[in-house]
Amino acid sequence: MCTMMKLDKLNGKFMEKLLTINEVSEYFQISKKTIYNHRNYGLPFIKLGKKTIRYNLNAVSKWFEEYNKKSKKIDINRKYK
Repeated sequence: MCTMMKLDKLNGKFMEKLLTINEVSEYFQISKKTIYNHRNYGLPFIKLGKKTIRYNLNAVSKWFEEYNKKSKKIDINRKYK
């Protein structure tokens, strides 16, 4: 798995890496279609330019935790590699 944090050389602080839809899909072990569908229900994403979409891992994890409390459909507490 790739490192999720990187050092911002300008500020000397750690910043979270923005993930592609493929990386989010692999991390949570869900399909890309599921991610696209959840965006309609408020899954947070960042649009860079006209077509590029990225996801903040912490924001997505928190959103899934809240979604899980409401629906009990996705268990993000499962152990992943």
